[in-house]
Amino acid sequence: MAFDNLYLKGFALLLALGLWSVVPDPSVLHIVPGVPLQLDAMPGDLALTEAVAVTLDVSVRGSVLRTRDLRPGELSPRIDMFGMFEGDNTVLLTPDMINVPFGVTVESIDPRQLTISLERRVHRDLLVNVVVEGSPHGDYQIYDKLVEPATVPVSGPASRMELLEAIATEKVGVTGRQESLVRNVRVIPDDPMLRLDGARQVRVTVAIEERPINFQLQGIEVRVTGAASRVVVNPAVIGVVLQGPASVLANLTPENFIATIDVEGLVPRAEDYSLEPLVRFDSAELAARVQVIAITPQRRLDVHVFSEPQR
Repeated sequence: MAFDNLYLKGFALLLALGLWSVVPDPSVLHIVPGVPLQLDAMPGDLALTEAVAVTLDVSVRGSVLRTRDLRPGELSPRIDMFGMFEGDNTVLLTPDMINVPFGVTVESIDPRQLTISLERRVHRDLLVNVVVEGSPHGDYQIYDKLVEPATVPVSGPASRMELLEAIATEKVGVTGRQESLVRNVRVIPDDPMLRLDGARQVRVTVAIEERPINFQLQGIEVRVTGAASRVVVNPAVIGVVLQGPASVLANLTPENFIATIDVEGLVPRAEDYSLEPLVRFDSAELAARVQVIAITPQRRLDVHVFSEPQR
């Protein structure tokens, strides 16, 4: 008896499965909102005037099992742009453009048509603008920003390219830094209609140094050049007011400076000449980092040229 019951239960299960397989699942209408578009085969000499922000509401019919899990990205229609022209192009959306699974049909598409506006694509080399985020340590500052290469090739619709002078990098953080940094960073168009036609990275150097301070140094002897006779300079020793990084200024001595008065061509006379000395550094590195902003006790010196020869 137990065996007969087991046989009957198995037969009932097979019968139920058979009936499930042949009885169709009720067909339902299901709306999939926010279906995006895919644009293919963009003509190389044209560019979108603006992003195609339209998404579609696609109504499909099929069984609940086949339609309830449909995702917008699965239904995206592919728009073939081959042969489109400069200006406004009207595209009619048809059910055969929608990729639906077997047993599902497309009932409607909203909107049924869209306009794609194209412009002539313009190519230009744009300067790269280094974007810095934050500030160095309080006693330091950014004194230069370098980028290699200095320009990158960019293309886009003519109306937008005409307005551009530069393209920005991603942000380079310098918060709290006390030294320069060198980094490879991305170039990021802030307009989605623009396209980078070359490398997407540049090498950036953000030069950081101490904030300049003023510093006085005394005891620089003034030398006379071009003299044909005896010359007296008053004062013969000067001071300078300097501006530059504290760590550099602290190590300077009068020997780091060359102060000269050129008297070539000056004739002897009773009155003094009033001449400004030329103050130079003894190295190009110092000249690049330190500036002479004043001469003390005075900028112009009294120079007397005698008729008697030099001793």
